[in-house]
Amino acid sequence: MKENDPPIENLLSEYETVVAEAGRADSDQFWERLKVTLVTTSEWSNPAAEHLATLARNYGSFVLRNAYALAIALDIEDGELGM
Repeated sequence: MKENDPPIENLLSEYETVVAEAGRADSDQFWERLKVTLVTTSEWSNPAAEHLATLARNYGSFVLRNAYALAIALDIEDGELGM
């Protein structure tokens, strides 16, 4: 992890706001609204927002938290996809 990386708490707060702006997580429409909100609020590109939402939906926090720790240990910041 680099010194200038924001703490995970800041990112969590940002994404809690994004999820709240997207509305209720009750249907596939939620996932479409979430992707739009990621693009407009968090400045993700359309393909990156799609991929980010898919990762969260398909893998969840347990797997992604472990992948995050492994990426930090390997010093991989952007990965091969470069998002």
